[in-house]
Amino acid sequence: MEEKTQTEKQKADVGQIAAAIGAFSAIALFVAADSTFSFARGLIGSLGFPAQIMTLKTSVDFFPGIGYQNTFVFLVSLVAGFLFPVKHATRDHTISKVFLVALVLLLVLSLTGTIWDRVWPSLSGLLVTADILAPLLVGYSYRSLSHEFKHKVLYVGAFVLAASQVHETALYQHGRETGSEIATRVEPQFPRAQRGLAVVKMSDFPIITLTSKEKLQLSPKAVQDGLLYTYSSNRTCFLRLVAYDDSNYYIIENNGGIVRPMAIRKETVTQMSFLEKVN
Repeated sequence: MEEKTQTEKQKADVGQIAAAIGAFSAIALFVAADSTFSFARGLIGSLGFPAQIMTLKTSVDFFPGIGYQNTFVFLVSLVAGFLFPVKHATRDHTISKVFLVALVLLLVLSLTGTIWDRVWPSLSGLLVTADILAPLLVGYSYRSLSHEFKHKVLYVGAFVLAASQVHETALYQHGRETGSEIATRVEPQFPRAQRGLAVVKMSDFPIITLTSKEKLQLSPKAVQDGLLYTYSSNRTCFLRLVAYDDSNYYIIENNGGIVRPMAIRKETVTQMSFLEKVN
């Protein structure tokens, strides 16, 4: 009888571990997909392209590093919330008021970042901080509030939604900031993130020289060779490849600081050269 009870307990433990692993994996996949998709839409939208050209698949293909890094940070913060020491002597009504204030602040930050396409640096920094703290508060609220507290499920659920919304907003704004850098900088890489663990570099969006079978509406002067037209980039007027799909190359043109997005059919382009330096 004792052996049977022990066996049943072991099965229950294995079932709980399997359920935890399954839930953890589902959360990781959701966060990774949400990170890349939100970042990609912010980046593409800031450059003047329709955000719809970035699907979930293309977002993951173009920005896997964004997914890996942000999923890791999100999950570490989430786990930390369940491990963080809790003072059980704290009364539910006191801690619930603190949590309510935290929820309101998270939602205000997320709403502000959603309403305004471009946010000032201080708000961007607050969004990044909130993105790290919000998952932590999910586990911490669960462990801090007693099982007798009747609104516990509502608080924990609200923090889950807030963490998801803040994360999406923070990545969207990060994409918009990156798009602004891509549109204006001629250097091949971001000055402070040229190597190492940087997940997005200027070299991921190369400045190009392209040759086409048709004359295109581009600012660089075309050099015609027979039936082909070549458009070369320079420091005052350059072309940068941002993305592509099965049909089009999505390119931005910066002509003296005036940025113009355009889609060029792949069938039109015969050659594309990626430039390490621009004269």
